[in-house]
Amino acid sequence: MKLPRFLLGAIAMLGVGFTASSCMGTVGALGGGGQKAQATQATQDRIQPAAAAFSIGLSERTLSAGGRKRSYQLYVPRQARKAPAGLVIAFHGGGQNVRRFSEGVEIQRMADRYGFVVALPQGIKNTWNAGGNPPAGYAEVNRIDDLGFVTALLDELTASGRIDPAKVYAMGVSKGGMMAYWAACNMPERLAAIAVVAGTLSAPACPRFDDTSLLHIHGENDQNVPFHGGRGAYTAKGSYWPSAFEGIQKFRQAESCAAEESVSRVAPDTTCRASRCSGDDTVQYCLVDDGGHAWPGGDSSKRHKKRGIYVSPYFDATSYIAEFFLAN
Repeated sequence: MKLPRFLLGAIAMLGVGFTASSCMGTVGALGGGGQKAQATQATQDRIQPAAAAFSIGLSERTLSAGGRKRSYQLYVPRQARKAPAGLVIAFHGGGQNVRRFSEGVEIQRMADRYGFVVALPQGIKNTWNAGGNPPAGYAEVNRIDDLGFVTALLDELTASGRIDPAKVYAMGVSKGGMMAYWAACNMPERLAAIAVVAGTLSAPACPRFDDTSLLHIHGENDQNVPFHGGRGAYTAKGSYWPSAFEGIQKFRQAESCAAEESVSRVAPDTTCRASRCSGDDTVQYCLVDDGGHAWPGGDSSKRHKKRGIYVSPYFDATSYIAEFFLAN
């Protein structure tokens, strides 16, 4: 049974503080899955020394999960020294790495402005096992335990006492967005909300929906992962994507959302539709007029320019996501 968020927040207040010293060591392997709001005492004893000290700013960290050494970047803004902070887990897209993703969507700007600690896990060979097929990438073919990696990462960071476990969020772009969906399907008790950009609920089944708000952002002219599913001009060979719209509707139904939607023109080229759901949750999706497979407000790459892909200069998806998280 999921603990109330106010109780999780109170538990976080008992923890130790951030320090300016670096923490670069490898952490022992942690268990995965299960409905638990915090690590077992044995797990805490294993990870507490490494997790207790966070460097203010950007650091490179490693841990062990699924029999593999995994890496992630951690960015801690100065505001996080004052009280337990919200945590955002940000998944890069397929073929990206954490540096390219972070710089392209200005993750550090978001953290500094809104006070979030941000963890950027690195996928094996820049891929994720998001429980879906097609297409089966390296992580899925080799059954990489990315859910176990996320669980270990959450255990390590929340054990410090300086992360508010009631304010943990996940976001991602493209394949990284699919990974955010998959995390919400398997550990909803640990995620207050997720935000997905240019992705879809690619898994054939979602084990659980439980008290997790959703923000989905998509370009209406996405030719890689079309909003209504299928194939686009730039979809990978052999791929046929499930409809993102249908995935959103599954969330709405599982969360017992109201039939009525509020409609807002949030930017000159972007319209958002939101529904209130049980437990004060929200399911919202935003469509960018003529938008392609891109992060609105982010960098326009050479690939975007070569293919004539529209990247909205008006809709700041990074800030919009941060504000959505703060409200949930």
